[in-house]
Amino acid sequence: MVTGATRGIGRHIVETLSRDALNYIFLGCRELDAGTALAAQLNEGGGGRVVPLVIDVTDPASIAAAAACVASSGAQLHALVNNAGVLLERKDASMASIVEHTMLVNLQGVVLVTEAFLPLLRDGGQVINVSSGAGTFATAGLDASVRSGLQALDDTQLHRAIKRLALETAGSRTCKPADTPIYGLSKAAVNFHTQRMAREHPRLRVNACSPGFCRTEIAGADADYSQREPKDASLGADVVIKLLGGALGAATGRFYKEASKPGTPLDAARSVEEPWVAKWGPTTYIAALAPTGRATCKACKALISKDELRVGREARGMACEPPWRPPRRAKPPAAPPCARSCSPEAPKAMKGLWL
Repeated sequence: MVTGATRGIGRHIVETLSRDALNYIFLGCRELDAGTALAAQLNEGGGGRVVPLVIDVTDPASIAAAAACVASSGAQLHALVNNAGVLLERKDASMASIVEHTMLVNLQGVVLVTEAFLPLLRDGGQVINVSSGAGTFATAGLDASVRSGLQALDDTQLHRAIKRLALETAGSRTCKPADTPIYGLSKAAVNFHTQRMAREHPRLRVNACSPGFCRTEIAGADADYSQREPKDASLGADVVIKLLGGALGAATGRFYKEASKPGTPLDAARSVEEPWVAKWGPTTYIAALAPTGRATCKACKALISKDELRVGREARGMACEPPWRPPRRAKPPAAPPCARSCSPEAPKAMKGLWL
C-alpha cells in the first residue's frame, strides 16, 4: 500500500511495481477519480493489479475506512509505503502559519496510517517512510541532549515537542526561497518515529529513505531550480523500489538515500545508507561576528548582517543557495555569534551552540 500515490514519487513507485504481474498494489489517493484513472491506465499494461484506495492521511476516519477496506479484501500486506507529504514553505508566507498542517501531514499522517495498517502487515513485512535529507540536517542542528530526549518520546509527545521547536524556529519570520526549516523538522520527527518503530516491532523491517532533490509538484508551481539541478522523480523513487525488492539488504531501523546524480540511468542508480544525523551539521558554518557587526558564511564567503543571524537557515550557516560544500570543521570562535543564541528567549535546542 502506497500513500500519496497519484503523483510525484508515489506515482513512480506504483508505476514501477505495476510492471510485475505478481504485485497487487493499493494505490492510496485522496480523490477517487484521480486514483481510478491512474489505476485503469496502469492496469492496461497487463502487469500487476492496481486498486485505488481512498485515504486522507489527515483524517482519522478516512484512514480507518481505508484499513477496513484492505482488511475486508483478505489481503495481507507485504509493505506499507508512507509517501504522502507536503512542503509548504512558499516565498513571503508566514512560517508560523504552515507549522500545524506540515506536522499534521508529514508526521501525524505517518503515525496514524502506520497504526491502522500495522495489524495487516505480515511477519517480515516492511514499513517504509519516505523522509528527506533535510531531516538529518535538522537533527544535526539540535543539541545532543535534545536529540536524546526526542528519541525517548512516544508519538504524542514527539508531535508536541517537534511542533514546539518548529514554532520557536518560525517566530515571526517569513519564508525565503530554498529555506525549508519547518519541513526539515517534520522529517526529523519522521526519522525519530521510524527508529522507535523499528525497536518496538522486531517482526517488521521499518526504515526511512530520502529520494533526494527531485522535480515534483511538492515544491509548488513557482519552485526555483536555477541553483540546483533536480533529478527525475523516477530516479528518486528507486530507493523505495530497492528497499521493497531487498536490494539494500534486510536491516531495520536504517536511513537510506538515493545518491545518484541527475540524469543517471535507472539501471545505474545508486542508493546508500546514511546516518540519522548528518555527519557535518549546519551549526558550524558561520564565523563569529566581526567588530563591524557582520559575519562571513564559511560556505559561500558572503557577508551576513547581525539581523540575519537568527534561528533558522541563516543561523545555521545556510545563507547561500545550494549547491554548496561544507567547510572544514573549525574550533568555536571566541565571541558569541549572536545575542539571541545566548538569550533566555532562545529555543532550548539552540542554547550553547556555536552557530
